[in-house]
Amino acid sequence: MNMNIIHSILINIIFPNTADALTLGNLIADVNRVIINPAIIALFSIALFLFMYGVVVFISNRDSGSQDANTGKKHMIWGIIGMAIMLSAFGAVQWIANTLDVKGVDVQNTPASTS
Repeated sequence: MNMNIIHSILINIIFPNTADALTLGNLIADVNRVIINPAIIALFSIALFLFMYGVVVFISNRDSGSQDANTGKKHMIWGIIGMAIMLSAFGAVQWIANTLDVKGVDVQNTPASTS
């Protein structure tokens, strides 16, 4: 069997909604939409939860001066660092897509229009 036929079959199985699945731009846009953006959103949500948990721990223990207040501070700091990393990763994906002129990779996470 020809490798292009195998490649076409595999791409159409993985990304069935792509009209022209053999172009590299459509493949990159689909991978971004199906894998990368959801992963970034999930990790950003975890970092946001960690930050909010740190705020709650810090506020509830701020008067006691205990170790829990310091733990809350550390959770807030790592939450902020995690959110900054996820925003940077999202920006890097957008920058790479714009540099390579890939259509269909956008902020709204919607499929590309065929125009």
